[in-house]
Amino acid sequence: MRVIIAKSAGFCMGVRRAMSKAFLTLKKEKGPIYTYGPLIHNPQVVRLLSEKGVLSVTDVSGTDRGTIVIRAHGISPQERMRVRATHLKIVDATCPKVMKIHAAAKKHHRQGYLVVVVGDRDHPEVSGILGYTEGKGVVVGSPQEVKDLPDAGRVLVVAQTTYSQEMFSAILEEIGRRYPAAELEAVDTLCDSTKRRQDEVRELAGRVDAMVVVGGRDSGNTRRLFETAIKSGVPSFRIEDENDLNPSDFAGFKTVGLTAGASTPNWVIMRVCDRLVDIDRSRRSWPVEALTGMLRFVVNGYLWAGLAAGGLGTAAALLMGVDSFFWVPVVSGLYVFSMHLINRVVDTEGTHFNDPSRERLFLRRRAPFMITAVVSSLGAIFIAWRLSGIIGLLVGFAVLMGLIFTAPIIPAGLQRRLGYGRIKDIPASKTFLVAAAWAAVSAGVPYLLEASRIGPVTFLTVFVLCFLVVFIRASLYDIRDIQGDAVVGRETIPVIIGKPWTQRLVLILTGVVALILALSVSAGLVTSLGWWLMIVPGYCLFTLWLYHRRVIFQGITFEVMVDLEFILAGVVSTVWFVTK
Repeated sequence: MRVIIAKSAGFCMGVRRAMSKAFLTLKKEKGPIYTYGPLIHNPQVVRLLSEKGVLSVTDVSGTDRGTIVIRAHGISPQERMRVRATHLKIVDATCPKVMKIHAAAKKHHRQGYLVVVVGDRDHPEVSGILGYTEGKGVVVGSPQEVKDLPDAGRVLVVAQTTYSQEMFSAILEEIGRRYPAAELEAVDTLCDSTKRRQDEVRELAGRVDAMVVVGGRDSGNTRRLFETAIKSGVPSFRIEDENDLNPSDFAGFKTVGLTAGASTPNWVIMRVCDRLVDIDRSRRSWPVEALTGMLRFVVNGYLWAGLAAGGLGTAAALLMGVDSFFWVPVVSGLYVFSMHLINRVVDTEGTHFNDPSRERLFLRRRAPFMITAVVSSLGAIFIAWRLSGIIGLLVGFAVLMGLIFTAPIIPAGLQRRLGYGRIKDIPASKTFLVAAAWAAVSAGVPYLLEASRIGPVTFLTVFVLCFLVVFIRASLYDIRDIQGDAVVGRETIPVIIGKPWTQRLVLILTGVVALILALSVSAGLVTSLGWWLMIVPGYCLFTLWLYHRRVIFQGITFEVMVDLEFILAGVVSTVWFVTK
């Protein structure tokens, strides 16, 4: 059974912004932290915030100390006044698009317009909008309700951001008939994300045997996605998480579409996807399941990452003209493999949100993975030491740095001032240090093998190339993991500067890699292999395009495609060496 995930499934801009503000508040503010009502309409997120000590309140009396985060749906001005009357510090996480509706409702109400809100009468967003009309606005949820609207000479029509486009159009048409002589102004305040999701469901429903819609039971936009799926004529299932899936419901389906409401976290979507794959797995023939199971283990167990590091080591050695390069990919591969294993065994929180399937694997085999990691790191040091003492020291130092990356080594006094207890807690440290570690081993080992022959400028050029390509790789992983990293308080580059700017950075750095390759080959700093390796930045652009199109954006497929770049570099380098 093939699972196709809708491109826009998951957090919209407003929800992502609210989540970011809430978790940043958790990290920086001391004292009690509250949200005014549920931050978003998702029980998993509300439960997660509660576990971190964040309480949801609508009565602020008696809560004079601490910080309160205004929910993404916004609140009425009357509620805002009650909050301001306290001594609570206010963090406003209202969606900017909802703010625009507030402004329009307030302005037109003051000008004597009857403000008509198309939406769900009991929805908190609608309640907040009505507050800006001083209780004189009216709510319409269907074309049939339009006839009951009061007479008016001037009418403003706005919509709940997550309402159905189809229903809004039908109601608007009926309002036009209700007020033929009135000054009628309609503002389409439906969120672009809402329209796009509903259009995607219609399109996806035409290509699948069934649809699964994931989201909170109280989420209006999730309900409308489900209604859209039902109207499309395919069997559709609305669930809150993977536990709601019934395997018997999917008997006979070859392709299933998966979408999610704007408040559904990515980790919930991935767990649902994993569960659907598990349901299908029970129906596969044993040879097919054996092969796919082996691939999952190779990727989730970081053997694939080790092969990628070996490919990078091979390319680095041959770029510098080191012909006796056989042990270079072995050392770099063992080093990266062991460090990934150790950090994954230690860092369970990040895996919980970013990679549920890998989390299950490591929980079941924690001890064997740790033993394998220790043996692999010692093996890398041993082989490096046999090559030369200084290479052994380099790899030993790299292993030591990898071990202390997650250790609480910063003194308590300095920790209180900095707010960080471990190297991994320093903003963007993971991306820079991972790139530096891969580059140090991949470029450093072959350079030290023939340092007397290789110029320092050549080494520096190859080191920078290795650093940049691994930095790009790590940035792509950080983009993928942005939600989970934000939840656990990890300040990666996408969390700090945002996903769009990180993608632009990746594009720029890819161009820089291509430029350095071309200039260094032309200047004779590296071998002619540099021309062959122009395939690497080209493949990187292709991978970024696939991610943007959401062809690859999670799980095994993502990792296979991203790390294939390095394996490809190793294969191309070996072919160049054999045929030169």
